Amino acid sequence: MTAATDPPSVRIQLLGPVRAWHGDVEIDLGTARRRAVFAILALSVNRAVSQAELVDGLWGEEPSSKAIGTLHTYIYDLRRALRSVRGSSDDTAVLTTQGTSYSLRVPAERIDEQLFLRHHEAAQQRWEQGDFAGAAAELDAATALWHGDSLEGLTVPFARLHRARLGELRLMARGRRAAARLAHGDHTTTAATIDELTDLVERNPLREGPRGLLMVALHRAGRDVEALRLFEDTEEVLVGELGIEPGPAMRRIREKIAARAEVTAADIGAGMWTPQDPGTAAVAMLSHGGGPEPAATFVGRTRELGLLQPMLTGLAGGHGGCLWVEGVLGMGKTALLAKGVAGISPDCRVVWSTADRLAGGAEPGDEAVDQTVALVAQACAQTPLVLVVEDLQGSEDKALSLWHRLARLTLRLPLLLVGLSRPVSPTSELTQLRNTVHAVGGRVLSLDALSPGTVAELVGLRTGARCGTALAERLASAGGNPLFVDQLLDMLTDAGALRIGDGVAELVDLDPSAEDVLESATTALLLRRLGFLAPRTHEMVRSAALLGTAFSVAEVAAVMRVSPVDLVGAVGEATATGVLVEQDRELEFRNVSVRRALYHEWPPKVRPLRHIEAARDLAAAGAAVDRVATQILAAAPALSEWAVGWLRDNIDAVSVQNAELAADLLSQAVVSVAVPEAGLEDLAVRRIRLLFQLGQTPTAETRAVLYRTADPGHAAELRWILAQLVFFDGEVDHALGLLAEVAESPDTPATWRARCQALRAEFEHTLPGGIERATRTASAALDLAEQTSDPASVAEALRQQWYLDSVRRDHEAALRHAGQALDVSGESLDLAVTRLSLLDNQAYSLQNLDRLDEATVTLERMRQIARRYRVRTNRPQVATAVHYFWIGHWDAAVAELSSVTDEGPGAAHLDRRLQTGLLHHGVTALVAAHRGDVETLRATLAAVDDTVPIVNTIAQENSDFLLVARAVDAGMRSGPAAELSAMDPLLDPDYGRMTLRHQWLPGIVRLALTEGDSRRVREALALCSAEAELEVVPARAGAAFRWCTALVDADPASLLVTARHFSEVGRPVEKASVLLDCAELIAHRGERERARQMFEEALAILTELGANRDLANAEARMRACGVSPRAVTPAVLGWHTLSDVERRVASLAAAAVSNSDIAAELSLSRREVQAHLSRTMQKLGASSRSDLADRLAHAVHESRGGHGTLRIAGDP
Repeated sequence: MTAATDPPSVRIQLLGPVRAWHGDVEIDLGTARRRAVFAILALSVNRAVSQAELVDGLWGEEPSSKAIGTLHTYIYDLRRALRSVRGSSDDTAVLTTQGTSYSLRVPAERIDEQLFLRHHEAAQQRWEQGDFAGAAAELDAATALWHGDSLEGLTVPFARLHRARLGELRLMARGRRAAARLAHGDHTTTAATIDELTDLVERNPLREGPRGLLMVALHRAGRDVEALRLFEDTEEVLVGELGIEPGPAMRRIREKIAARAEVTAADIGAGMWTPQDPGTAAVAMLSHGGGPEPAATFVGRTRELGLLQPMLTGLAGGHGGCLWVEGVLGMGKTALLAKGVAGISPDCRVVWSTADRLAGGAEPGDEAVDQTVALVAQACAQTPLVLVVEDLQGSEDKALSLWHRLARLTLRLPLLLVGLSRPVSPTSELTQLRNTVHAVGGRVLSLDALSPGTVAELVGLRTGARCGTALAERLASAGGNPLFVDQLLDMLTDAGALRIGDGVAELVDLDPSAEDVLESATTALLLRRLGFLAPRTHEMVRSAALLGTAFSVAEVAAVMRVSPVDLVGAVGEATATGVLVEQDRELEFRNVSVRRALYHEWPPKVRPLRHIEAARDLAAAGAAVDRVATQILAAAPALSEWAVGWLRDNIDAVSVQNAELAADLLSQAVVSVAVPEAGLEDLAVRRIRLLFQLGQTPTAETRAVLYRTADPGHAAELRWILAQLVFFDGEVDHALGLLAEVAESPDTPATWRARCQALRAEFEHTLPGGIERATRTASAALDLAEQTSDPASVAEALRQQWYLDSVRRDHEAALRHAGQALDVSGESLDLAVTRLSLLDNQAYSLQNLDRLDEATVTLERMRQIARRYRVRTNRPQVATAVHYFWIGHWDAAVAELSSVTDEGPGAAHLDRRLQTGLLHHGVTALVAAHRGDVETLRATLAAVDDTVPIVNTIAQENSDFLLVARAVDAGMRSGPAAELSAMDPLLDPDYGRMTLRHQWLPGIVRLALTEGDSRRVREALALCSAEAELEVVPARAGAAFRWCTALVDADPASLLVTARHFSEVGRPVEKASVLLDCAELIAHRGERERARQMFEEALAILTELGANRDLANAEARMRACGVSPRAVTPAVLGWHTLSDVERRVASLAAAAVSNSDIAAELSLSRREVQAHLSRTMQKLGASSRSDLADRLAHAVHESRGGHGTLRIAGDP
């Protein structure tokens, strides 16, 4: 039996101190916060309340880091309290758990707040029937339920909100009870009524209703002089405090008292009850004319319409509401409402007006506001009303006062009040007005730009054809603004630039003059759209346009030579109106085309001068060097002497933060007339160094400068670079010859002699039998480096020792050398990139020793250094992604790699010897392969074939993920034999000697055994044995060899030992594979139940990884063994399985909030946001963000019994 039908149910008091009883026994609800949890659940009785809602209600916008844990404790304590009085362990029958939500299961009539509302509704019905005594009796019963202030003693955010709501209802009930008594004409209660109304007037001096009723009560008691004096007092108070006169209802009462006429029930109820017979002209008097028809080309806004529809449905059922819709000019506010109300119930009316029209044209002291409020009440009494108030951003004070009063009406009348406004500055009065929407339980909806797909849909409706690629690119300048898209389409059509053919709308090529005219018209259109900005704001964004798409307030203040404080108002207006947006603690132009238009306001001849001035201003203000460098580059080739001097002094710092920017600057500098001849060679060498670090091949430039230089240091460095360039092309002997020239020259600086010797060791190890020779060379390099006391040379020599140790699989020695190199490198900016490389090396050694937690810490140090010195490199992300792959954090690995892609080409590969592109593409492709994402797999493989060739030993050493991914693809296309053949390079001991081939060999053995390929089985086993023998400290290779041997010997016991090892060290990916192998062997021996358990453990891991292809293959292997798995938790798990962070991320993403904004909102990194979003989409089975929004809305709706709505960012 459920709590809803159990006779001795819980009884709850909310209209006073929060208390509860079971029968006559009071339940100890405990501390204030615990009682607050109970109250939140009680106010949502028989509905699931999510953990997120409870946390918001208890802690608001700043929850404790331990909020969820604390909440669990409160729930546990409440259940224990319920159990102590119910005498049953079945406390969950009252307080139930639904996923990560909770529900209080109690009959509604057992809660005083619900009883109060029922009595209030019954009183309304009695009044409408003319039963005034019955109405008074119902309200007597309603007010008797109160025992002090509602939720007394609770100070949490939810309590403050609901206390105000319930207090308003209590005040209404007391006033209506007085009205019912007066309408009934029971003189025996007149004195008590006067006392109560006097109290209400004293507590609420600005409310007209109680004052008008008190006038009637005084009149009934024969105290007409006091009644008329009260009207005069009311007039003085309202005019003095609010600037308004008493309303029509109160004036009518005064007129009747003065004329000694009868004050009727209709007169009494006009101020407190919904009028019974309103005038039918009310709607016509409110409206400024017919509303707009739904646009024939309306597109998108599915989510927004989904939020509006339940409010319209609720209105038809008699429930009021308040909605604030804001968006920049042309974003489609009016079109959205026109579309939304087009299918409204015929029982409802829609009125369109403006705030100023509704408030009338007279001064604030006239009767217009009161008349409008009365008209709205009359209209609502006749039929539910949608009142759309447009252009709120330009309203006068009187209109804003009207909005406040109309918003309060939504609490008691079937009125859906909708305000349409452009965004305004946070300091504007309109912001305070918007906050009243939250106060009455309404919603604020901000319209974002249309997606490119939706813009294409709009083009289709306009042209009857599919949007072409070039047209889509041109329309992107509209920034997703539907009005601007329409205007651009009109301009393109008028210019003859739009052609429709073969079902495609596409741009045609215009001659240069026509293109210039079109570009000028587009710019003019964009600037006209900014005409509403204040002059100071326009000046600010125009100056900001010089700084690029993104900038800080401090930077634009420096360029304008003002204090950042002076720009507070301008920044507020620009962000509120959507010209700028906040992104990662910076400001950005929302629409790059707007920035371009503002930039083009600067005359072409003036721009270089303004950029140099901006560079000097930024440098003087202490801005980051890359920001100064960007301004200098924008001025090129017109570089001043100051710019060249700054560049010479700061280029090294710029190269650490943004190597591509530094290289571009140097390219401009070497052709600048402002550079003295003596300094040209130094800049040229620096440029070659940067181009080389960026992965380019400046062979010709290097030879040219080497040919003419007389500087021994430059000559040595250029040969060092050239040797690597020719080595990467496979010319090992040529590379060694260049290094020999450095060694033989008596003028070579000692530091370059040591560095070239270390590089020689790197080349020599690739030769047959070269390990011993390379070891001797590396030792000599270290001796030379230590004599120079140059940290860079010593660190490079130690790194070579690490490399050779790793090839020999002496990972302890490698770890020691990496640590020594890190100690030598210190903390200087010059060696920041070197430290990143060494930390990567250290993490590699720790991973091979199965010290995975330490590897995680080391990789985080890489991140911190990259952030501290603002080094633009993808090395930390790629190294971390590889680590995450093996420890089973695949969503996080994908997020890491996606962040590299998002950052674009500016994320430089700053160490040519680590070809991170191969690892990046390889891990991306292999995760996609495991997950069955064939499209991503093949797109990635195609991309790497074109951009990252494998042409030397070092490339081979970083290609293993890619090789395996290619093999999986070959297997998908042509079968297992093709897959095995594609992995043959891993069976070649000379292919990438440092390659950790043992991590792939068990898979090769398994596949070869299945195919009956004994040759490859022998080769793989022999290689794995050799790898294991090399390991000085047994770890990964030893485990892999035990695994391979167990497969060959069909030894499940050995496989179990291996599985336990992987479990202990934290390698779930390998553990799942071993368990599947073991389960298969055990199943063939007839132990099917034991096999099933192992299979299911492996399947659970694969499910968590999202490895859908592996899951399908594993289940096929099970069926082939005669084992049917029990149901495994599916990957699509639903709303209740989302964590609170996942719910918040999903809700924001569904509201079209960008990943960077979500990161800022939730204090997460962008990678963490991507990981949470990926996992959430997997759980909900969503294929895109728009699909996520639909599924999330449906999931929340279902979780709340079909009555919930999606909570989005900005909701109270």
